[in-house]
Amino acid sequence: MGAALLLLAALTGPQMLFVTDDDFPFQSKLRHETGGAAVLVTVSPRGKTLDCTMIEAFGAKPIGPMICDLLRHRRFEPARLADGTPAYSRLRMLFRFELPRKDWRMMPTITLAPDLGMADQQLPPGDDGKEVAVLLAVDPQGRVVDCRPNPFETNPEVGRRVCLHSAQIAAPALMVEGKPVAYVIARKVRLSRGK
Repeated sequence: MGAALLLLAALTGPQMLFVTDDDFPFQSKLRHETGGAAVLVTVSPRGKTLDCTMIEAFGAKPIGPMICDLLRHRRFEPARLADGTPAYSRLRMLFRFELPRKDWRMMPTITLAPDLGMADQQLPPGDDGKEVAVLLAVDPQGRVVDCRPNPFETNPEVGRRVCLHSAQIAAPALMVEGKPVAYVIARKVRLSRGK
């Protein structure tokens, strides 16, 4: 695997999933319901959705499964290593659905919890409790071989600090058609001062 990795904006930035009224579950429309879901999507080097798993649903129950149904037919810009080689990727994304009517109930703001916590005794006091997104390149054996701050991260210095300890970050092997493959994944890390 290349020494550096890149993920294109389509994978690491805010996700937009365009739907029509026809995509929205009929019963949810009648009840003026909103909803969303956190999903984990596996994308091939050709940008094809290989797998979508709903991690958590919010709001109206029929809306969560609809998200994976829509994503299964969506193509993504593939992740790329520094040498330009397309790579598999795993994306944890949050989607929220509301039909545009001002009189309908609005769903409260929802966010994804961090994937993991990391203790660092040298962490400056002002960085205690901060959350940072990093991109990991993972080899077929599940070892992190590269780490970079997410290009959309507002505090890349904290991301670089996390990457210094990337060997501590667990990244399971990704199996595609029964074989382990290298991949790229974004992880959200909450920092704390170690004891």
